Amino acid sequence: MIAQLKEAVGDDAFVRLRDKCIANSTERLDALSAAMASGDADPVRAYAHALAGLFAQFGMVAVEQAARAVEAAEEPLLSATVASLVETGRIGLRQLRELN
Repeated sequence: MIAQLKEAVGDDAFVRLRDKCIANSTERLDALSAAMASGDADPVRAYAHALAGLFAQFGMVAVEQAARAVEAAEEPLLSATVASLVETGRIGLRQLRELN
């Protein structure tokens, strides 16, 4: 997936896309955590939906699946699925940073 994306857009554009994805994903993971802390499930699901799309663009299936699980989760499992997404997302971001 990454090789195909790099081939389609070129190395420079790939780096710009990657960096934008990292910035947007970091911002959304932080906002997701804050929304979960406030107890409002609607923005939690909206942030999870956005994260699923961002990570899917880079073929990061595990993080995308974690985000989809948050979208589908009901209480009392919502908090645990959010925690899993945040952890998986941070790992995914570290891996994404290593891609050139």
